[in-house]
Amino acid sequence: MFVLRLSRRGRRCDAPADGIIADPLACTWDPASIQCKVGQTSTSDNYCLTADQVTTLRRIYSGPTDEHGRLLYPGYQLRGSELNWAGIIVPTTATGTTGDQNFVRETLRYQIFDSPQPALTYKDIKFTAAYYRKVMELGAGIYDATDPDLSAFKKAGGKLILWHGLGDQHIPAVGTMAYYKAVEKAMGGEAATTDFARLFLLPGVAHCGGGQGPDKLDALTAITDWVTQGKAPASLLTSTVDSTGKVTSSRPTYPFPAIAENTTGGSADDPSSYTSVESTAEANLTLDWLGSFRSGYEQVGNWIHGKWVISKGKA
Repeated sequence: MFVLRLSRRGRRCDAPADGIIADPLACTWDPASIQCKVGQTSTSDNYCLTADQVTTLRRIYSGPTDEHGRLLYPGYQLRGSELNWAGIIVPTTATGTTGDQNFVRETLRYQIFDSPQPALTYKDIKFTAAYYRKVMELGAGIYDATDPDLSAFKKAGGKLILWHGLGDQHIPAVGTMAYYKAVEKAMGGEAATTDFARLFLLPGVAHCGGGQGPDKLDALTAITDWVTQGKAPASLLTSTVDSTGKVTSSRPTYPFPAIAENTTGGSADDPSSYTSVESTAEANLTLDWLGSFRSGYEQVGNWIHGKWVISKGKA
């Protein structure tokens, strides 16, 4: 596994000395830039990628697509998340499987279809628009959570803090960004949304924690203060804690689409080094995918007189 440090501007995708990319959505680095030359062999001192590895990386960065190149999921792995892929996206041995393969296999066999199909594997998936619609229609009403209309929640006085690690190797953070932008559209714009909901993105942080970036934060106090005192969180402090419980580094994270940029030249571990700067890439994010963020699809299932009955879940 390699560590991505190059950038579209030749400056490590704007990563500081600690190598953590604050704005990976803006990074368009092409792995072909380190493809092995004819006759070259990759070594630890002079690392390069084979042509097949370049193709694989491009596909991981692009996300799953149908036969026409349209995304099948509103997200993809961000550059800078590579150290979190081992065992989940890529196998740790030449003949091993991955967590993603195993998750897909069991979902296909026992969750998606109307009856168990224990022989199916991930190889049975067809990356076509027709297969996507077939699979999604089977359980979308029960399993999806893509409704962007949170008006009832807001009207009831609800407050929502979303956070996602930008290095998440299981659920790409781009999907959460896309959903949040759909909420903004449904709720009347950015200001109307930040009035009750805010998204915080943690650079380098893997799925629910871990990874290379500061992954400890206290969102509970922040949302309690928001609900009880009307104090909306302008930032959240994230920290890295060692095995003894000592904080070794900290940095702020700001509400989407802002990122924390080291504007002082100070230590990357010192939160005072950072300033809130809008990410143009996040603010302008648009995705062309086969699904949609919509209302009215929800269904609920209940046992009624010994039968499993599916009914409309939202009036």
